[in-house]
Amino acid sequence: MEVQKIQNMEENVFMKELADAVNASPHNSLMVLVFGYKDSFELTAIKAAYFAYLLDINTPVLLFDWPGDQPVSIWGYKKAQNLAKESGPYLGGTLIKISREIKPKKLWVEASSLGCQVVCNSFEYMVKHKDFCDPDCEIDQVILSAPDVGENEFDLQFKEEIMSLSENLTVYVSSNDEALLMSGLIDQEKKLGRTTENETKQEQLEEMKDLLYLQSLHPGKINLVDVTPINNASYNHGYYMEAPEFYDDFYMRVLGKDRNINRRLYLIKNKEGTDYWILRSH
Repeated sequence: MEVQKIQNMEENVFMKELADAVNASPHNSLMVLVFGYKDSFELTAIKAAYFAYLLDINTPVLLFDWPGDQPVSIWGYKKAQNLAKESGPYLGGTLIKISREIKPKKLWVEASSLGCQVVCNSFEYMVKHKDFCDPDCEIDQVILSAPDVGENEFDLQFKEEIMSLSENLTVYVSSNDEALLMSGLIDQEKKLGRTTENETKQEQLEEMKDLLYLQSLHPGKINLVDVTPINNASYNHGYYMEAPEFYDDFYMRVLGKDRNINRRLYLIKNKEGTDYWILRSH
């Protein structure tokens, strides 16, 4: 695969073409994709096209690119991390503009790896616009895959902001994610997308307690999906580009299908009675 054509567009022309694509789609929908660290624009564009092809949900896809193509080194990663945070307001401004001018009935935001940091900071920006924070949630689904975001930072700063502007939040996590193990060592903190090994057992869910408790306060709004049983991706990190089971589950969540029809999912309940989904291969 390759990018065949790149051209500049005036903003009004771009918005008109995007609106036409949304209005012509069967769900009157738009999916915004944000990828992570290291990849060039061309490779990220190819990944977006491949993601849309595998998902096959018949919706326009908008790729939000940011300067994540930094050197593969500790210095390069830290620079990309700072740029991800600085890019958040630009994504936030884009989402506000789309919501106000195009007004899709379904607006889905999917981010992976360090792209999740961009999304988190975009919500930090959007909640500051009081006219955007109305009782009717502006964004239908926010999906974070292998989020390279500090768990404490998410818990203290971002989770309420995301839920105030979205109908549903789904976080895909894994206990064997080696990339998030490395980023956690660099930052000296636990990452949201990496669970503790064997955390799927009922008695070992305590590290997710805060997020699960929050789920009990917002039933149906927060879903945690552990993909460890199906995660055979490179560095156990890129399952969001490789695992068919991930796309099956993603598809049903975005379209609001009943979780019970997905035979790959099963539940483990903690003592508060909140739900923690496990995604398995068979």
